Amino acid sequence: MILGPNSTFSDTYGKEVMSFYGIRAYPFTRESIVERKLAKLRALTPVSLLTVSDEQNYVLNKDGDRIPVSKLYGRNIFLYVDYLDGDLCDARMYDQLVNQWYPELKAKDPDFEIVFVSYNDDSDDVEIDERFHRMPWLTFPFPSPHSKFVTEQLILE
Repeated sequence: MILGPNSTFSDTYGKEVMSFYGIRAYPFTRESIVERKLAKLRALTPVSLLTVSDEQNYVLNKDGDRIPVSKLYGRNIFLYVDYLDGDLCDARMYDQLVNQWYPELKAKDPDFEIVFVSYNDDSDDVEIDERFHRMPWLTFPFPSPHSKFVTEQLILE
């Protein structure tokens, strides 16, 4: 339990807050934790998330053409982060669902774009390639370690 000034309750889940965040949680209120998380998210841009290096600063369209990440700046980006857990049927189901949304959203907002980020160490390249060629949107073509970085930046613990 975390007590505020004058012995008022600040958070009844003090143990969890301290074990998860430690001293970084100061001033130990949920509001301060949420504000910190929101500040972190507000600082993210497609460019900061998707630029791996000076050489790896692009996404691929369905034809395999390189699109500079800088072209995404100022656009409304939906990051489709996908974790394949071995069930390709589930992956195809989600792909079909997003495929249904995509044309409608694109028609409403020409600056809307989806970037697919694969988050899986175990998926083979054939599986990814098969899915990639059915997708009308962009794909983040870099290996899992950087995909994990993208995901970790977006996850709200």
